[in-house]
Amino acid sequence: MAYGHGKVILFGEHSVVHGRPALARAVSQGVEVRALQSPASVTTLHIDPWQVDLDTGAAPNRGHEALQRALKIARGFYPNAPFELTLRADVRLPGGAGMGSSAAIGVAVLRAMDEAYGQARTDVDVFDRSLDWEKVFHGNPSGVDNAMATYGGTALYVRGQPLSPVTQAQPIQLLAAYSGPSPSTEKMVSSVKQQLDADPVGVGRLFDEIADIVQRGKSALERGDTATLGSCMNENHQRLITLKLSTDKLNQMVAAACSAGALGAKLTGGGGGGCMLALVDGPTINYGKDAKERVPLLALARQADAALRANGTARERALSAALVLRYLPGQNTSKQDRAYALAMQRVAAQFPADDDVLGLTADALMVASFSYEGEGYDHTLMDAAIALLEAVLARAPEHTPAIHFYIHATEVVGKPDLAERHADQLARLAPRASHLVHMPSHTFYWVGRYQDAAETNHRAVRLGIENAERLGLKGPEGVWGLPYHAHNVIFGLGGALMAGDSRIALDLARPLVGAAGPRDKAEPWWQLLAASGYFAMARFDPAGVLALPEPKLPYLKAAWHYARGESLIWAGDLAGAAKEIEAIPAKVVTDKPDDEALAAEQMLGITRAVLTGRIAMAERRWADAATALRQGAEIEETESFSDFTDPPAFWYPVRRDLAAALLASGDAAGAQREAQASLLLRKFDPVAMQTLAAARAVLGRDSALVR
Repeated sequence: MAYGHGKVILFGEHSVVHGRPALARAVSQGVEVRALQSPASVTTLHIDPWQVDLDTGAAPNRGHEALQRALKIARGFYPNAPFELTLRADVRLPGGAGMGSSAAIGVAVLRAMDEAYGQARTDVDVFDRSLDWEKVFHGNPSGVDNAMATYGGTALYVRGQPLSPVTQAQPIQLLAAYSGPSPSTEKMVSSVKQQLDADPVGVGRLFDEIADIVQRGKSALERGDTATLGSCMNENHQRLITLKLSTDKLNQMVAAACSAGALGAKLTGGGGGGCMLALVDGPTINYGKDAKERVPLLALARQADAALRANGTARERALSAALVLRYLPGQNTSKQDRAYALAMQRVAAQFPADDDVLGLTADALMVASFSYEGEGYDHTLMDAAIALLEAVLARAPEHTPAIHFYIHATEVVGKPDLAERHADQLARLAPRASHLVHMPSHTFYWVGRYQDAAETNHRAVRLGIENAERLGLKGPEGVWGLPYHAHNVIFGLGGALMAGDSRIALDLARPLVGAAGPRDKAEPWWQLLAASGYFAMARFDPAGVLALPEPKLPYLKAAWHYARGESLIWAGDLAGAAKEIEAIPAKVVTDKPDDEALAAEQMLGITRAVLTGRIAMAERRWADAATALRQGAEIEETESFSDFTDPPAFWYPVRRDLAAALLASGDAAGAQREAQASLLLRKFDPVAMQTLAAARAVLGRDSALVR
C-alpha cells in the first residue's frame, strides 16, 4: 500500500510559481494505491470512486488522455521491469478542487510501483519524478502540490528549494467547501503570467504583498495566534481577487463563512472555482461550552439567524432559530441546552425525513439528558434520542453521525448490543477519521469483544500519529496534543489487557508511560486513567517495570508501586512486593476528596488490596487472599469508581480473582457465584470464564449448585 497526501494552500498560491514562498498543509485525506503483478502486456490503473480505467497501451483512453500520458511517464521510469502491474487507486479527494488530487495520485502510483518492483527511493527521488507527472496536468507547476503529496505535514515551500517544515503551536480547524469545477491549473497560471507580462511592477508588488502575508501567517501558526492567521487569510483572498482568480461564487462563500463566524477564509488552489478554505472554531460534539465561551457564539448565532430569516430556506431558518436558544445569556447552561434540545425536537417534527436534522436533534437530546438535575441522566430524553437514531439508521444504515451517536446512546442505557452491527461498519465508512475508527470500541468492549476493542484503538492511535505528522506536531509530545489521542491509547489498553494481547498493550503502554512519567501537573482523573500504562507494563513486561523511573505525580507514583509489586510477586520476591504495598499511600488528599479526586483515591485502596491478595495467594493463605480481594472488588464496584466506564479505570474485575481464591480454598460454589458476578461486570472475560468452568467441573455437571 502506498500513500500520497492531499493538501490545501494556506497562503501564497500563484505567487509561488514566480519565486515567492507558499505555506501549505497536508490534509487527513489523500490517495492510497495498491500494486499487483499483472499477466497483461500493459500496466493498468483503476481509480475509485471516479470509476476511471486506463492503461499504458497504444490506444488512447478517451476522456482520460492526460492521465494516460502521466501513467506512461510513470511506467517509463522502469524500462527493465520484469512484469506489468495492475494499480488500484482509492482517491479520497475531489478532483479539480485545489486539493492536490493529481499530485497525490502521482506520488502514490510512483511509490506503489517502487514497492512492486523492489525499488528503494528517497522522498527526494519521489518528488522529482512526481513533478514530471504534474507537468502533464499543469504545464508549469510550482511543485508545491507534489512536495506536499510526498512529504505531508505543514511546510513553507519556495520553488526549487527543499520544503521547510513548520511546527504549529496547536491544532487548527479548517473547513473546505467546494464551489464547483475550476479551469485547469495550467490555464489559471497562464492567466496570471499574462497579467505579470502586461504589468510587471504592479503584479510584482502584489506577489511581494502575498509573500509578506505568507510570512506573517507562518509566524501566527507557529505561536498559535488564530486571529492573525484568519486575518492573513482574508488579506490573501483580496490579493487573489485582484489577480482575477476568484469567482462570484467563491466570494459569496468566503463572505458567508466569515459572517457565520469563521476567523478567516480564502480560495485555495488554482482558483476560478474549486474550494474555499475557512479557518473555524467549530462546535464540539463531546465537549460542552461554558457560559463565557457562549457569549461570542450567541452573537454569531444571532447574526446567522438574521441573515437566514431574509434569505434562508425553511430548514435553515428553523435550525438557526434553535441554535440561538442554545447560546442565550445565563450561567445555567443546562437550561439553554434543554431549550435547544426541545427546539430541535420541533425542527425534527417539521422535517421528519431529514436524516441530518434527526441526527442533530438526537445529539442535542443526549447533551441535554446529562443536564438532568437528578441522579444519572434524563431517561426520557435519552430514549427519545435513541428512537430518532434508529429511525435514521433504518433508512440510512451507513449514516456515520447516526452510528456515532447511537454507539454512545446505547452504551449509556446499558444496551451496547443494539449498536453492534452498526459499530462493525463505522471504521469502513470513515477509515481515516481516528475518532470514528475508535468509536466501535465503546460497543465492542461492553459486548465482550476485547480483542476488537484493542485492535480498533490501535488503528486509531496510528492514524493519530499520522495526523500529528501532517499537522507538524513533532517530537514525542506532539501527538498527545491531539484531541482524543490519549483516550484512544487508554481504551486500547483496556481492550488489550482484557484480551491478553501483549503486543498491542506494550505498543500503547510504553509511549503513554514515557509521556506521563515526567509530568509535574495533571488532574487526578487524568492520572487515574494514565495509570493503565503502568498496569500493562506490569502484566506484560514485569522486568521492564523495575527499570522505569519513578513518576512525579502522586497517583501515578501509586500505580508505579503497584506495577513494581506485581513484577516482584511474579519474580517470587514477596517481601519486596510487601514494601511496594507500604509505599502506596492510604490517601493523597488529606481532606475529603472532591468528585474529581474520589476515584483516584479509591484506586489506592484497590491496588493495595490486589497486591495483598496476590501475596496471600502466593503463600497459599486462601482465606486472607479472599478477604483482601473482596475488599478490592467492593471498592472497584462502588458507584463513584464505576463512573469511569470508557474503559473502566482499573484494568480487570477484581471479583474474578476473588472467585479464584475461593476455588483454591475448596469453595467451588462460592467461586462459581463470584465468577458469575464478575461476568456481569465484563461479558465473556476469558479469565473469569476459565475460573467458572473449573468451579463447575469441581461441583459436577449434575450438581444442583451448577446453574
